[in-house]
Amino acid sequence: AGATTVRLSSAADQVEVIVAVSPLSDMPGELIVMAPPLGVRFDPPYASGTVVMGAGTTATVGIALVEAEASAPTSVTTLGGDGPVDLALEEMLYLAQSGEPALEGQPVVMTGFVSWGAGDDWYVTRMQIGCCAADAMAYRVLVNGAERPPRDQWVEVTGVHVTGTGVEPPYEVELDATEVVEIDAPRQTYE
Repeated sequence: AGATTVRLSSAADQVEVIVAVSPLSDMPGELIVMAPPLGVRFDPPYASGTVVMGAGTTATVGIALVEAEASAPTSVTTLGGDGPVDLALEEMLYLAQSGEPALEGQPVVMTGFVSWGAGDDWYVTRMQIGCCAADAMAYRVLVNGAERPPRDQWVEVTGVHVTGTGVEPPYEVELDATEVVEIDAPRQTYE
């Protein structure tokens, strides 16, 4: 069986995150959590959820979530100019966390699906897979100033990085949105 995703939640924070899980073996109930989402921190630092395994069976999974910094992307987009620059979420996180001065005031466009946070908070989110589901990583940016779309809706978000966010733990990067457009899922849903 292949990997699937599961929503994990922390009752203390009322926040949901998405992680990839995969059967550890052919034995029912043996699962391995692939990777925690980048920049997520719970208090207490633990989350749990339930995965439907098929044939009506479920398994409970848990994960201790840790703070993480983005690693350098393989290439970095040149910033500058008047118009918005298309950025992958991984690249946005890296630039914000490294304190890139050219990011200040630079309009950017990011594409991803909507994941919800506490209250009315929401994130533009994208999964990245290097070689297989075992190394899956969720990247997400908090979107400010726009009504929260339905969960899992694909969106194209235009906005400006909130200067200073993402630099220190928990490394949460924020974007002041100027436009949010609901779109169909792209042909390639992974970064």
